[in-house]
Amino acid sequence: MSRIRFVAALLVLASCAAPQAEPAASPTNVEVTHGDRRGLRTAEEVEQALDRAQAAYMDARWGDVVVESTKIIEGAATPEQYYAAVKLLGLGSCNRKDPRPVAFAWKRLQPADRASLRNECDQHGLTISDDGVVTKQ
Repeated sequence: MSRIRFVAALLVLASCAAPQAEPAASPTNVEVTHGDRRGLRTAEEVEQALDRAQAAYMDARWGDVVVESTKIIEGAATPEQYYAAVKLLGLGSCNRKDPRPVAFAWKRLQPADRASLRNECDQHGLTISDDGVVTKQ
Protein backbone atom coordinates (compact mmCIF):
# COMPACT_ATOMS: atom_id res chain seq x y z
CA MET A 1 0.00 0.00 0.00
CA SER A 2 1.38 3.33 -0.94
CA ARG A 3 2.09 5.84 1.74
CA ILE A 4 -0.60 8.26 0.39
CA ARG A 5 -3.29 5.58 0.45
CA PHE A 6 -2.23 4.58 3.95
CA VAL A 7 -2.54 8.17 5.22
CA ALA A 8 -5.91 8.60 3.45
CA ALA A 9 -7.20 5.41 5.08
CA LEU A 10 -6.08 6.63 8.49
CA LEU A 11 -7.86 9.95 7.97
CA VAL A 12 -11.08 8.17 7.01
CA LEU A 13 -10.84 5.94 10.07
CA ALA A 14 -10.08 8.89 12.30
CA SER A 15 -13.12 10.78 11.05
CA CYS A 16 -15.34 7.75 11.68
CA ALA A 17 -14.04 7.42 15.20
CA ALA A 18 -14.56 11.11 16.02
CA PRO A 19 -17.19 11.62 18.70
CA GLN A 20 -20.56 12.60 17.29
CA ALA A 21 -22.44 15.57 18.69
CA GLU A 22 -25.33 14.72 20.96
CA PRO A 23 -28.70 15.40 19.34
CA ALA A 24 -30.45 18.44 20.75
CA ALA A 25 -32.91 17.59 23.47
CA SER A 26 -36.44 17.83 22.22
CA PRO A 27 -38.70 20.14 24.18
CA THR A 28 -41.40 18.35 26.13
CA ASN A 29 -43.87 21.15 26.75
CA VAL A 30 -44.44 22.77 23.36
CA GLU A 31 -47.73 24.22 22.15
CA VAL A 32 -48.64 22.85 18.74
CA THR A 33 -49.37 25.55 16.17
CA HIS A 34 -50.44 25.49 12.54
CA GLY A 35 -49.08 28.63 10.88
CA ASP A 36 -50.52 31.50 12.87
CA ARG A 37 -53.39 29.36 14.22
CA ARG A 38 -53.32 27.74 17.60
CA GLY A 39 -55.23 24.53 18.22
CA LEU A 40 -58.46 25.12 20.12
CA ARG A 41 -58.51 22.65 22.96
CA THR A 42 -61.14 23.92 25.40
CA ALA A 43 -64.89 24.36 25.02
CA GLU A 44 -64.48 28.04 25.88
CA GLU A 45 -61.88 28.61 23.13
CA VAL A 46 -64.10 26.90 20.57
CA GLU A 47 -67.17 28.89 21.64
CA GLN A 48 -65.25 32.18 21.44
CA ALA A 49 -63.96 31.28 17.97
CA LEU A 50 -67.49 30.43 16.84
CA ASP A 51 -68.72 33.80 18.12
CA ARG A 52 -65.88 35.54 16.24
CA ALA A 53 -66.67 33.60 13.05
CA GLN A 54 -70.36 34.49 13.23
CA ALA A 55 -69.58 38.16 13.90
CA ALA A 56 -67.13 38.20 11.00
CA TYR A 57 -69.80 36.72 8.74
CA MET A 58 -72.28 39.41 9.76
CA ASP A 59 -69.62 42.09 9.08
CA ALA A 60 -68.67 40.56 5.69
CA ARG A 61 -65.09 39.92 6.82
CA TRP A 62 -64.75 36.76 4.75
CA GLY A 63 -61.09 36.09 5.51
CA ASP A 64 -61.79 36.17 9.25
CA VAL A 65 -64.76 33.85 8.76
CA VAL A 66 -62.52 31.32 7.03
CA VAL A 67 -59.71 31.57 9.61
CA GLU A 68 -61.98 31.26 12.65
CA SER A 69 -64.04 28.46 11.09
CA THR A 70 -60.88 26.54 10.26
CA LYS A 71 -59.67 26.86 13.85
CA ILE A 72 -62.93 25.35 15.04
CA ILE A 73 -62.87 22.52 12.50
CA GLU A 74 -59.30 21.64 13.46
CA GLY A 75 -59.94 22.01 17.18
CA ALA A 76 -61.87 20.20 19.87
CA ALA A 77 -65.37 21.23 18.77
CA THR A 78 -68.58 19.44 19.59
CA PRO A 79 -70.44 17.98 16.59
CA GLU A 80 -72.81 20.97 16.62
CA GLN A 81 -69.94 23.48 16.70
CA TYR A 82 -68.12 21.59 13.97
CA TYR A 83 -71.21 21.64 11.75
CA ALA A 84 -71.78 25.37 12.33
CA ALA A 85 -68.14 26.04 11.49
CA VAL A 86 -68.39 23.99 8.29
CA LYS A 87 -71.44 26.04 7.21
CA LEU A 88 -69.63 29.29 7.94
CA LEU A 89 -66.52 28.08 6.13
CA GLY A 90 -68.57 27.25 3.04
CA LEU A 91 -70.49 30.52 3.02
CA GLY A 92 -67.40 32.64 3.67
CA SER A 93 -65.50 30.81 0.95
CA CYS A 94 -68.32 31.41 -1.55
CA ASN A 95 -67.95 35.12 -0.92
CA ARG A 96 -64.19 34.83 -1.43
CA LYS A 97 -64.75 32.80 -4.62
CA ASP A 98 -62.56 30.01 -3.21
CA PRO A 99 -63.81 26.66 -4.53
CA ARG A 100 -61.73 24.26 -2.42
CA PRO A 101 -63.23 25.04 1.02
CA VAL A 102 -66.68 25.19 -0.59
CA ALA A 103 -66.24 21.60 -1.82
CA PHE A 104 -65.05 20.60 1.67
CA ALA A 105 -68.18 22.11 3.21
CA TRP A 106 -70.51 20.67 0.56
CA LYS A 107 -69.47 17.12 1.40
CA ARG A 108 -70.27 17.62 5.08
CA LEU A 109 -73.56 19.53 4.93
CA GLN A 110 -77.14 18.29 5.07
CA PRO A 111 -79.33 18.82 1.96
CA ALA A 112 -81.10 21.95 3.27
CA ASP A 113 -77.78 23.61 4.07
CA ARG A 114 -76.37 22.52 0.72
CA ALA A 115 -79.19 24.44 -0.98
CA SER A 116 -78.30 27.66 0.86
CA LEU A 117 -74.61 27.14 0.10
CA ARG A 118 -75.40 26.62 -3.58
CA ASN A 119 -77.52 29.80 -3.65
CA GLU A 120 -74.80 31.83 -1.95
CA CYS A 121 -72.14 30.56 -4.31
CA ASP A 122 -74.34 31.19 -7.37
CA GLN A 123 -74.57 34.84 -6.33
CA HIS A 124 -70.76 35.09 -6.19
CA GLY A 125 -69.79 33.29 -9.36
CA LEU A 126 -69.27 29.71 -8.19
CA THR A 127 -71.27 26.74 -9.41
CA ILE A 128 -71.65 23.57 -7.35
CA SER A 129 -72.60 20.37 -9.16
CA ASP A 130 -74.77 17.71 -7.51
CA ASP A 131 -71.66 15.65 -6.74
CA GLY A 132 -69.91 18.61 -5.06
CA VAL A 133 -67.57 19.79 -7.82
CA VAL A 134 -67.15 23.55 -7.51
CA THR A 135 -66.23 25.66 -10.54
CA LYS A 136 -65.98 29.35 -11.24
CA GLN A 137 -68.59 30.71 -13.66
